[in-house]
Amino acid sequence: MLKFFGIWVIIVLICLENNSGKTLLKSYTNILRKFSITSDSDTICSGNTVTFRASANEEVLSLHSFHYQWKVNGLDLGEDTSVFIYTPRRGDLVSCDLKTDTPGIQEKTVSSNVVEIMVNPFLPVSVSIVPSENPFCEGSFVTFNAYPMNGGLNPLYEWKVNGLITGKTGPVFCYIPVKGDQVTCTLQSDIPFPLINKVSSEPIFMIENESSKDR
Repeated sequence: MLKFFGIWVIIVLICLENNSGKTLLKSYTNILRKFSITSDSDTICSGNTVTFRASANEEVLSLHSFHYQWKVNGLDLGEDTSVFIYTPRRGDLVSCDLKTDTPGIQEKTVSSNVVEIMVNPFLPVSVSIVPSENPFCEGSFVTFNAYPMNGGLNPLYEWKVNGLITGKTGPVFCYIPVKGDQVTCTLQSDIPFPLINKVSSEPIFMIENESSKDR
């Protein structure tokens, strides 16, 4: 009786151990399937770096051997860590594989979600100015118009005559020039990703119409 009872006890323990192993296997598999990555930014300027982080259940990671394989456009890249720092190019797709050599787990490798970062190119900014007349008649007003490229929605203008700020800040500037005056305009762009956000126009040298004096 004791011997039979002992055998029965052993069988129960084995069954319990097997059932526990199946439950553990299922638990780990579900955790692996929830593996994902995130980035610290989803939109950057061209040339900036992004930090990607992989997340998995900390309890599982502490008990078993896991390895990270980062990928860019399907190609292996990076080190075996949960953090990946990378300078994306436009169209790059970043993901990570989580691998384990833990015995009993059927899925040895699972893949994370795929992250694509919006990479904005730096845009050139420029401004040109055109006078209403040049040569001009002595004592007459001349109107200058500024034509920005990539100025944005609310660009700022600064008009100068002979290097001195006039105080005019709009895209149109009007004044009575003197022979030899040098007129320029500085543009400050408000677009998100300018190559240089503050630029100056080429100068306009004012030429007086000498023939108007003879009339």
